Amino acid sequence: MDTPRSKADFDDLLWMIAHRQVSIYIEKRKWFLMVHTQCRFLDTDTNMCAIYEKRPRMCRDHTVKECEWHGSYDFDNHFKSYEDLKRWMKKKRGLS
Repeated sequence: MDTPRSKADFDDLLWMIAHRQVSIYIEKRKWFLMVHTQCRFLDTDTNMCAIYEKRPRMCRDHTVKECEWHGSYDFDNHFKSYEDLKRWMKKKRGLS
């Protein structure tokens, strides 16, 4: 996702992270949204995408190699809650 630059951008991030099973992380100065739920189009019998040929661009661009679901996390920052992000904003940006 785009790097937040304004108070409005950070307000949008707070809205996102206010939802269940969502977190936000920074890795190598890039911002990412992590959705902690299984895609509804994952065929659990085959473990393959049921809409592969018509999957969204985000799915086409995201590779298994860069998938944060596997392996250990090495994020610069990982915001797991609204409060985590709010504290970081106050400390780093004065945007609280």
